[in-house]
Amino acid sequence: MKKTIGCAAIFLLLNTPLWSQTNKINTSTDLSDSVRTSEKYLYEALVNIIEKADYAPPPVNDTLSKEIFDGFIAKLDPEKDIFLQSDIDSLEKYRLVVDDDINNGNPLNFYVAARSLYLKRIAELKNFPFFKNPVDWNPIKQNKKIVNPDSLSWTGNTVERDERRNLLLTYEYLTKLADLQKGYPSPVERSEKAKSSISKKYNHWLTENTTAFNEKEFFAKYVNILCAICDPHTEYQPPVDKRKFDQMMSNAFYGIGAQLGFNDQMDIVIKSVMSGMAAWKSGKVANGSIILAIGQGTAGSWTDVAGLGLQDVVDKIRGAEGTFVRIRIKDANTGNVHDVLLKREKVNVEQGAARSAVIEQKNGKKIGILYLPEFYNDFNNKNGAKSADDVKKQLTYLTGAHIDALLIDLRNNGGGSLSDAIKIAGYFIPSGPVVQVRDSKGNVSILSDEDSSVLYKGPLAIMVNAQSASASEIFTAAMQDYKRAIVIGTNTYGKGTVQRQLPLGIPVNGEPQYGALKLTFEKFYRINGATTQRIGITPDVFLPDVYNYFPLREKDQPYALKSDSVARADYQLYPAETAAVESRAKKFDYRNDSEMIQINAIAEEAAKPIIQRTDFDFIKQQYKVKTERLNKLDSLETLKGSAVMKVIPLGDYQDKDWYKDWIKKISTSREIFDAKSVLFQE
Repeated sequence: MKKTIGCAAIFLLLNTPLWSQTNKINTSTDLSDSVRTSEKYLYEALVNIIEKADYAPPPVNDTLSKEIFDGFIAKLDPEKDIFLQSDIDSLEKYRLVVDDDINNGNPLNFYVAARSLYLKRIAELKNFPFFKNPVDWNPIKQNKKIVNPDSLSWTGNTVERDERRNLLLTYEYLTKLADLQKGYPSPVERSEKAKSSISKKYNHWLTENTTAFNEKEFFAKYVNILCAICDPHTEYQPPVDKRKFDQMMSNAFYGIGAQLGFNDQMDIVIKSVMSGMAAWKSGKVANGSIILAIGQGTAGSWTDVAGLGLQDVVDKIRGAEGTFVRIRIKDANTGNVHDVLLKREKVNVEQGAARSAVIEQKNGKKIGILYLPEFYNDFNNKNGAKSADDVKKQLTYLTGAHIDALLIDLRNNGGGSLSDAIKIAGYFIPSGPVVQVRDSKGNVSILSDEDSSVLYKGPLAIMVNAQSASASEIFTAAMQDYKRAIVIGTNTYGKGTVQRQLPLGIPVNGEPQYGALKLTFEKFYRINGATTQRIGITPDVFLPDVYNYFPLREKDQPYALKSDSVARADYQLYPAETAAVESRAKKFDYRNDSEMIQINAIAEEAAKPIIQRTDFDFIKQQYKVKTERLNKLDSLETLKGSAVMKVIPLGDYQDKDWYKDWIKKISTSREIFDAKSVLFQE
């Protein structure tokens, strides 16, 4: 059924105090009338905005109702060890009526009922034996396989539910024992530490869902089920307490350059890593990795982070500039546990800026390398950093060094400013179209470079990987379509959509009163008419990458918008300066190199699903295999001896430690070596 809410909800959204001053509420089974009414108005307003402004809003019908129902239940109980089957049965009446309730002005009936049952079951967990007394708890002794919860039903009673939870806790406990082998040689001490760590984590989780319950954040989970059904990038962001917001922002990239947060299991994880900072320079800190422990200085004891609040962990990582901190992390993709020694640094925006250098080959050829971590633009400050300006400056340095070819490194560049991507594309081509954009009504616009000047005319190659996305793909696709550049690496991420953030309500303490809604407004297309959405960019030359086979791309996300196409724009292929490079690229095959074959084999093996069993010897063997695999990969990807490349620094950053570290990283990079070999052989 089609849903139109009208303007009343928007008026109420902007003029009604939707929440009281406190986020924390009584976690009894019922919502207060004022909170329920305010959440109702907000939900209706958001549905209305999505319907009118989102690129592809889902129709409000039974299909949407089922997806909201299943999505919220899965969000609350992903392992099916909280609800009972009787709970799900009692909620079943809402499965096909969420859409009707939205249409009839009662959009939160299911939310209120599910919330009530969830808080009731969470309160029961306080009496679960492990949570009451973890010291006396014993893991199950049977060797059992952990089954994917998607293939399981909910349990019929509390005894069966507790048995399932004991099975999951046993596996978590045995995995923690394996993780602790490095720091705790004594089996007794290791067991005590594992139990204590898991207990602290779940006590914190219980507190977050009982005495410290946050209604705004819980409600946001429900709203974001609807948003996720639109597409992976539509998101509701609830209001943030100003003091907490300031702390998060000031700490986000301080010290080691890693932003922290919680995952759904309440583990503290690395949310993002800032280019150029200590965590990034280590090459060992990946987004999504779990922080297990923190150590101060270059050696000494470790502090387990389980049960600590986010701010407590941030405070332990922070410290005086130049001092050292150790973090023990569990890699999000490989599952390997390793220690990383990091030197605390003062954040400087230039560390995330464009930079360049020259690789001097033994045959005298000079290959410039230009690294761009993102297409940044400080739109709020006319004198702020702009990637297009910085790239232009680096190209001046590079052409002044009389390079014979240029390699642009866009690996892990997640995108950014569309206008900067277009302007940078213009540095390498005469005027012409760069990208096409289509709105939800089907109107197509062509965005072009209007400047006929070309800053660099020589051979060009671009390095990409699975995390090269959005604006990176716009720039790379244009260069590939013009036949201006050779693309080297793996298939890119495949994000072909454009988002904007809508603040909700008037500013309060510098933040929108009711949070913000990030919406997908448009899709973009290559100038040849093809899309990058879901497909990404296929490189001209494939180079193995450790994360290539992991399900990390847009196509792997639920509800990713479909791929389609538009008409080809009118453009002329670039003159034949890159013809010789293109000829070499066609002949390049990684399968002719034994080491690259090994890297690719390791990458394929690492991406295979992990078998989970409550067998400590089995888990230890998995741990050993993963460690050996990681060590082998590090060895293969690092040049040694005479193979180390000669890299000449350029530009204004030559005296900076972070720039020197980058130069060192380039000189020993196997991927850089292989990429520049496509341009010119030694």
